[in-house]
Amino acid sequence: MYLISSVSLPSWCRLKGLLFGLAVLLLSGCQLLMPTSVKEPYEVADSTDAESAYREALILDRTGRKADLYKANVLLAYSAERGHTGAQYLLGMNRLLGRGGDKEPTAARALLTQAAESGHASAQYFLAEMMLNGRGGESELAWGAQWMERAAANGQVEAQLAMGVIYASGLGGRENIPMALLWLSRAEHNGDQTAPLLIQKLSARVDKPRWQAVQRQIAGRISIDPREARRAITRFVQLSLNNAGYAAGVEDGIAGPRTRAAVAAFRNAKKLTGQGIDDPLLSQLRSSQLAYEQQAK
Repeated sequence: MYLISSVSLPSWCRLKGLLFGLAVLLLSGCQLLMPTSVKEPYEVADSTDAESAYREALILDRTGRKADLYKANVLLAYSAERGHTGAQYLLGMNRLLGRGGDKEPTAARALLTQAAESGHASAQYFLAEMMLNGRGGESELAWGAQWMERAAANGQVEAQLAMGVIYASGLGGRENIPMALLWLSRAEHNGDQTAPLLIQKLSARVDKPRWQAVQRQIAGRISIDPREARRAITRFVQLSLNNAGYAAGVEDGIAGPRTRAAVAAFRNAKKLTGQGIDDPLLSQLRSSQLAYEQQAK
């Protein structure tokens, strides 16, 4: 079971809805509207730079009017195609929510992926939510969890709370109570009001000596190490390698000798050129892990 069975925590299904609902709140100044079908022509001057188009789009987007939302999306698409991270994120959210047109979850997922890869924390958070829920494409639990952890490491408080639930339930990986409590403690420290109740409920799952050991383990780790976003990727690599039958060792996000040996063995088996953890390796491991998750259903 992925869900936490012995604690009265919110069910993961309920939490998924809450995560998705936060999209509206994080779109600063935006209103949630029903999908529209505005098709009036609108073009962007060739001389317009990506940042100027993005700023104009923000002004139009905030009016909430159908025609303005359509124009805003045209401008955002222009900026997004030129690599503007903010435009990729906002257009992705508009496609997801149906602002200025029909809902397009597949396009939304692609746009959020672009922004997430550039380090946009909110894009990482909503991309993770889409992957965990199978919106706009395949459900990818482990890969979605690593995006959620990267968002959490980049300061997204809602992602920190979600990581507490993910680690406590073993969603997309292994149950890890110390990591669950660490992320919940960070969410509490950053003002999340749900985290204290979850910490209290979760502490009831362990005996007093272990609880004290866990508290010692997470003491002094409220501040986030800048390397933690990268460790989320390494943790995914370790998990997927272990699930594929390559002994990568403890899934701690630190690439030690066993992890490096497993990576090399997997690369050799798949006839991958290059070395280490790169995009071709991650692509192969995503496919392997997805097959593992589908078989486990």
